[in-house]
Amino acid sequence: MYAKTDIPTKKTATLKRAWVQETDENTQRTQSAGQTTPEGPPQPFALTPTIMLPPQHRVVSDRDWHVLHRNGITYHESDAVLKVRRNQLPVTRFGFSIGLKVHKKASTRNLLKRRLRVIAAAAIPRLKTGYDVAIIAKAPLKQLKFMELKERVRRLFERAKLYT
Repeated sequence: MYAKTDIPTKKTATLKRAWVQETDENTQRTQSAGQTTPEGPPQPFALTPTIMLPPQHRVVSDRDWHVLHRNGITYHESDAVLKVRRNQLPVTRFGFSIGLKVHKKASTRNLLKRRLRVIAAAAIPRLKTGYDVAIIAKAPLKQLKFMELKERVRRLFERAKLYT
């Protein structure tokens, strides 16, 4: 009358197989079952670990943020503004401001903020320590590709003489 529950259906068998880890003997890498080996066709996308901005490199307090905006030295680019101020800390901290004028959709603003965070995190080893830095986006910044955005931020850092 009823089907047996211990017989796997096609859907459950596929789901179980997706979570099983296998080791490829040729490359000694762990892959999920169902993925192709390096000799097979390339995957459509790869999940890579993102570079996060460490917590000690973030301007988090409202007081620090307002002091940075009020007293920071301003450097302008056509589509971004950089505000820089000395702090008494052994690290350089970053803050990002992307307003509604840049784009109405929060997803677009968040994408731009994530990109700026990755650029700032990658630049930390080459930057001088002891600064608070605010990167303020203007509307044209959302149209730039990642490499163009990275170049604009690099030019702002150079203009502010933040590189060691």
